[in-house]
Amino acid sequence: AAIVARPALSGPALVGLGLVTGAVASMQQQTGAPFALGLAAILVFDSALAQDTGTAARSAGLRLTVYATATGAVVFVVLGYHAIHAGVPRIFEQIVVHPLTGYRELNRVPWGSVDDWTVERARYTLPWLLASLPIALTALAGLRGVAAWRAGDRDAGRRAAAVTALSLAGIASIANRPDFIHLAFVLPLYLVLAGEALAWGIGLLPPAARSATTIALALAIAASSISRMNTNLARAHAEFDQPAATRFGHVDFADAWEPELFADVDAALADNAERVFFVYPVMPSLYLTTESRNPTLHEILLPGYKSPEHYAEVLATLEADPPGHLVLVRPLIGDASDPVRAWVETRYACADDRVPCWLHRLR
Repeated sequence: AAIVARPALSGPALVGLGLVTGAVASMQQQTGAPFALGLAAILVFDSALAQDTGTAARSAGLRLTVYATATGAVVFVVLGYHAIHAGVPRIFEQIVVHPLTGYRELNRVPWGSVDDWTVERARYTLPWLLASLPIALTALAGLRGVAAWRAGDRDAGRRAAAVTALSLAGIASIANRPDFIHLAFVLPLYLVLAGEALAWGIGLLPPAARSATTIALALAIAASSISRMNTNLARAHAEFDQPAATRFGHVDFADAWEPELFADVDAALADNAERVFFVYPVMPSLYLTTESRNPTLHEILLPGYKSPEHYAEVLATLEADPPGHLVLVRPLIGDASDPVRAWVETRYACADDRVPCWLHRLR
């Protein structure tokens, strides 16, 4: 955001943008793709401001080449390594097909939504601000661009257009699940854009008032941020009041059953040299706190989110070499027709005193 708002985009800036885009795309493809397209549009628009068509075309081609080369270098190294080990078809299925099918189908939510699963986390932030900031900044940047072009200020118009494109890319990057949590993921981008907008607004004030306004805004933002962080810290200490020493390190859990389950699983794996263990349908934190290994390739296995083929693949892996212990996270599992639950209940016995049972051991 800070780079694209600069007066010009040349070699080092283009390489920096490419490297950052490549890193984002390598980890979050559905996030990296919109940013790559948005930044490419900015480069083309920048070049279109050249005096003649030929110069504009050459400038756009050169800039896009530098940007794409830097982006592609990171993507090639990261995804190439994984493709060698997992195979291109599986990588393509996971980074392209799945985000557009199962992930999107399960995560269709309204913009800025807070649901029953996330309402407690929402109290740590301001969902209304997270939802409104991207929309407001995009609209403001668009209006600034129109005003600048009408006034003949090409440089201001270019910066406003770049900010608008980047804002739209940020919105598109979380379109697959635009709840308040994913909005928080892209908040750093909009904080930079908010700072740029504030600087623009302060620049409209009389020179004598700019310094005082800047200081007042800085103090107000700092004071409100410190107050909010203190409130969140006190809330977190009160909410996460179940401390435990895990293999990952010290963890403060929110509910008593969590450290109890960790202790049960850790004890069950004491004689398991490879610490192979399976959790169904989802609780990957248990692998982390017990330093255990999932024998399958799936840590989230929910109907609709994963396909019947994925379920069959997991069951085949478990059938070929059943782990000594596994956990069924009962609140997230359906009735007895659930294929994994049915498979477990015919091969495993209860290994804890919970009702219904969570920890199971192989018979």
